[in-house]
Amino acid sequence: MNKNIYSLFLLLLVVFSSCSDQLHNPVVFGFTATSDSSSVSGDTLIVKKSIPVNFTFSGNAGIITFYSGEAGHEYFKRYLTQTPVTDIDSCYLSFTNQPQFGNIPGTLKVYLSTTFPGLNLKTKSTDSTAVMSENWINLSDSCNLSTTNNIQNKSKILLRSYVNSKITFAFHYKTADNTAIQPTWQIGNLKVIVRDKEGRVTYLSANDLGFCALNLFSTTNPYSVAGGAGVWDLTNVASASSVMKIVFSSAGAPLNDDWLISTPMIVTKRTPDTGFFVRSVATSVSSYQYSFKTPGVYTIGFQAINRNFEFTSEAGQTKIIKVQ
Repeated sequence: MNKNIYSLFLLLLVVFSSCSDQLHNPVVFGFTATSDSSSVSGDTLIVKKSIPVNFTFSGNAGIITFYSGEAGHEYFKRYLTQTPVTDIDSCYLSFTNQPQFGNIPGTLKVYLSTTFPGLNLKTKSTDSTAVMSENWINLSDSCNLSTTNNIQNKSKILLRSYVNSKITFAFHYKTADNTAIQPTWQIGNLKVIVRDKEGRVTYLSANDLGFCALNLFSTTNPYSVAGGAGVWDLTNVASASSVMKIVFSSAGAPLNDDWLISTPMIVTKRTPDTGFFVRSVATSVSSYQYSFKTPGVYTIGFQAINRNFEFTSEAGQTKIIKVQ
């Protein structure tokens, strides 16, 4: 091999090796925490409220995010997308129900399932078979369904026993007598409400739950949610009151057998906790200050990252801070 070519080859090998080292740059991170009038007890830093805590960084991290340990900003919940069962204080379904006209009692049933696969919204015969063969849990007797024309009742169904599974909710409107008006039913302000033991509350609205209709007697459009006599109307499901309604059919009209079914869903889903952005490659800093306004014990954390188009390295470090 020509000596000059060999030298160039060695130079390129060194350059590529250097680039590879830069692309794969494992993050090294550490920090110290100090505050005026502070003290230390074991692994805990004891500080005064409203007095800044000073964090000084060491290492090579390009990106640093701070988690204060306060509600909504916990380091160990930064990737948490579902509230653990052990953290749940309460979980329930609530809605208002109001009938109008006709022979009301028994025309609406409310069900729950933890095994229903969901509607495919393509083939009525397949969906009908799935719905009719499902082992639904009948919640109707617990729903405080109104039996009186124009009287609105409130329903509240506890869900804690089901939160480990994907839950499907269903409203079944079925009439057996068309010699008189087949009644209207209106379901309003439907929500699944989850409260954790720290007081954090999350909501799933009717719109979030993805309700779809299945009209077992329809031969043209069994999935219509456009409303009309004996057809579920979901045109206002995204409104503030999240109204879902099936309008009365007049005496002599065909009987109704209509389902309103949500998308199977884990109802305890949550947004991961967020941190406070401290450092980026473009805004390098070597320290950060934060003041706690409320006394308590907080596990603060820093997430340190080095990242490029083909490589990510992450490290974290936490510390207990007691605020007096």
